Amino acid sequence: MSDFDIGANRHIWETRYAALEEELSADPVEPLAEFVALVEEMLGAAGYRTSLDEGAVGEPETAAALDRARELVTLREAGDEVRHDDAQQAAAELRELYGGLLGHPEADARVAQE
Repeated sequence: MSDFDIGANRHIWETRYAALEEELSADPVEPLAEFVALVEEMLGAAGYRTSLDEGAVGEPETAAALDRARELVTLREAGDEVRHDDAQQAAAELRELYGGLLGHPEADARVAQE
């Protein structure tokens, strides 16, 4: 067994989320890209698929939530306007994924094994 601290990733993720949460409450558009990256990192560590390629099996709800958030990030990066209510909805979906992932400590262990 590794000497890896099972709670290390969780602590890092919680710290990053706390900083993001403050930013999200002020302006949900600006930090959305970083929030997507955090959730994707957590999903990857837990072994979830973050996109559904043609014919691939995965979590459709998870992929759909990520796709919606990614689309808003892409629009913003292209200089298009992103409505705050759309960004708030995407952030709410990401919060739900984030909260669910915190309940899976095996995500921390999987990263340690890689």
